[in-house]
Amino acid sequence: MLVFKFGGSVLKDVAGLQAMAGTVRNTDGPVIVVVSAFGKTTDALEEVARLTWKKDPTAFNRLGKIRNDHLELVRQLIPDGSHAVYAGIEGIFGYLEKIIKDYPADREAFTDEVASCGELVSSVIVHHVLANLGIRNHLLDVRDLLVTDNLFRAARVNWPETSAKIQERCMPLFEKQRMLVTQGYIGRSQEGNTTTLGREGSDFTAAIFGYVLNAGMVVCWKDVPGVMNADPKEWPGAVLLPKISYQEAAELTWYGAKVIHPRTIKPLHNRQIPLIVRGLHTPENEGTLIHLLPELENPVPVYVRKPHQVLLSVVPRDYSFTNDHLQKVFRFFSRMRMRINLVQNSALSVSFCIDDPGERLAEILYQIQHEYEVYHNRPVELVTIRHYRAGDTSAYPLGGKILLEQRTRLTVQYVVEKQRNDG
Repeated sequence: MLVFKFGGSVLKDVAGLQAMAGTVRNTDGPVIVVVSAFGKTTDALEEVARLTWKKDPTAFNRLGKIRNDHLELVRQLIPDGSHAVYAGIEGIFGYLEKIIKDYPADREAFTDEVASCGELVSSVIVHHVLANLGIRNHLLDVRDLLVTDNLFRAARVNWPETSAKIQERCMPLFEKQRMLVTQGYIGRSQEGNTTTLGREGSDFTAAIFGYVLNAGMVVCWKDVPGVMNADPKEWPGAVLLPKISYQEAAELTWYGAKVIHPRTIKPLHNRQIPLIVRGLHTPENEGTLIHLLPELENPVPVYVRKPHQVLLSVVPRDYSFTNDHLQKVFRFFSRMRMRINLVQNSALSVSFCIDDPGERLAEILYQIQHEYEVYHNRPVELVTIRHYRAGDTSAYPLGGKILLEQRTRLTVQYVVEKQRNDG
């Protein structure tokens, strides 16, 4: 049994959908197809949720554009306006219109509900496009299978319940169909709320199915040939990494490598299921194998840029930075659901590089300033050079002023202040 995950960047146009269909058509045996929202749909839907929360009437205009973009794409593949795919699309967008007319009671829950519709509509389209090409498949709502807690925007999986539901539902279906299509990124809490697993979470969904069903392989189809040693859009000399270990992949995703979701590796490692990252439009390239592999003797340096960060420096007002203070600050960040990507401390202060919380930053600063002096820089980027070699750190342009530098045996990291473009 195989699990194929198709990213939104490869399903954004007719060529991508056709390439996806050709790939799954040539697959033998049972396969689960996990799909992301098309293109930048999740960003657009989150903007709809933000405008709705602000009671901005242009939210309906934004939603209308998203609907029209999907309809226009489908018309190029299924021109028959009476086809069932159109009713499926209209049903999802009709539901969205209904919920944004009522002011949401909980912003985080509402945002997840809206954002989840990107995957719902993409899976409906993929299901019908495949069927229209004679590729039989069964469409599943992953929310009936993937059980989570109520931690909106970054939900945690209830593994026992999720495993039981996937086994109970999928195995009988495979006796009738060789292909199941479902959504990545989303789930449902035990209380019945729609949740999301965090941005780019469709990779993690594929790993969940792979783990539970003990798949022979999980393949993530991307718009790049595989895992590269740098973003090829920023670094023309980027090269493919043909093989990397689970440990190395986990390190790279933690530092911000966008090609794989950070939580994807652990469940596959636990069952030693190989993960292949391949380019959908470069099928002649075998991509990157991530498996239980020995560490390379002379690995090439890997450059990872993690944007949208904030550098916070915290100083106790009595200038006594003890372990108690450290524990208190870490608990505060945990309570505020902030991801810490780098920590550096001195005798009197501790600095954190965190994911930019957006509009919540003001609230975070207000709360922590009751006990601490706080300084912050925004926007900043976290630039990581993994397997750096002496003298080569200057080869990669940092693009701004270095605010903080940290080195270990294998890794050097910089927090870089980005220049503002105020026009």
